[in-house]
Amino acid sequence: MKPGPEAQKRFTEALERLVLKHPTFAVEMPMGNIIVLVAQMQLALRHPRNNGDSAKTCRDFCEQVIAEIARAEPELAEILTWGFDPSKDIP
Repeated sequence: MKPGPEAQKRFTEALERLVLKHPTFAVEMPMGNIIVLVAQMQLALRHPRNNGDSAKTCRDFCEQVIAEIARAEPELAEILTWGFDPSKDIP
């Protein structure tokens, strides 16, 4: 499929059909992998042009994961929030 307006239209239509058929998607993975995924998303969210709807979705996901971790390990959750703050980077 060649990228362009037709590809965008086909993608959007297919995505809408998928969401109607399967509105949720459960993933089970080791907690370490979840933390790495959050860290990678936090890094991607720092890109100055990453500011659209998908960026908001990723940030919401990260915040939801961190909130869940806070129930079991509040100190770890606090440290995970540092991934949103460049001033907390380790040189």
